[in-house]
Amino acid sequence: MNKFVRFISISLYVIFIAYAVSWGEQYLSFLRAKTAADFNYYPTIFFAILYPIVIGILIRFPKLLVEFRNEGHWKWDWAKFLAVGIPTFLFGIYPHLLYLPILMKRAPVFIPVIVSRSEILITFSGIAFGYFMISSLYKTVKD
Repeated sequence: MNKFVRFISISLYVIFIAYAVSWGEQYLSFLRAKTAADFNYYPTIFFAILYPIVIGILIRFPKLLVEFRNEGHWKWDWAKFLAVGIPTFLFGIYPHLLYLPILMKRAPVFIPVIVSRSEILITFSGIAFGYFMISSLYKTVKD
């Protein structure tokens, strides 16, 4: 692929991700306004958990397509997933889980309160989880 076509395709993909982020933020604002009107916070919680994870998957998706083209066997890097993926997942969902009735009074206090109030950290943790979930999947070369 020549460099100009590669430049155009990468630029279009970045624009697509920017559009997805913009749409997601608008939809999250809509859900928050709807939650304030009807007190049904479950759609907002589920979208706030899944939206950053999908953005993280979208960021890593081009590399996954390159992996699909390679020959070999699929492997799962469980060490990376356990060391980075699980903690980022917990940081990303913990504050949202506090709104579920079953966990409101029994929520573990293993994550500091500052994490539950930092929306940027929560979003970044979800993006990192989506990215590391996909990056833990790779192919090894056939022998």
